Amino acid sequence: MRRLRSVESDGLRLIWGSDGQHALYELSSDPGEERNLAGRDQYAAEQRRLHTLLEAYVERGGGSPPLAEAGKAEGELDAQSAERLRELGYLP
Repeated sequence: MRRLRSVESDGLRLIWGSDGQHALYELSSDPGEERNLAGRDQYAAEQRRLHTLLEAYVERGGGSPPLAEAGKAEGELDAQSAERLRELGYLP
């Protein structure tokens, strides 16, 4: 199960993927998020800054850690996530 998180600051949006696939978009010039800037040298500092913001948010309780970091088997849901998915109609 791939988990995604995102953070937006100063016109940039970082989308972090638990599988190591990340995306970075400059929203003013690319509002449709069609040109992924992640991994480009000229955006490395901004990507690190946004990733640091995202990590700080998670550490303050703004999100649960990725499943692998929580000691869960891949695809295994915790009780809270399963309940949220049931409420949304995705699980019986």
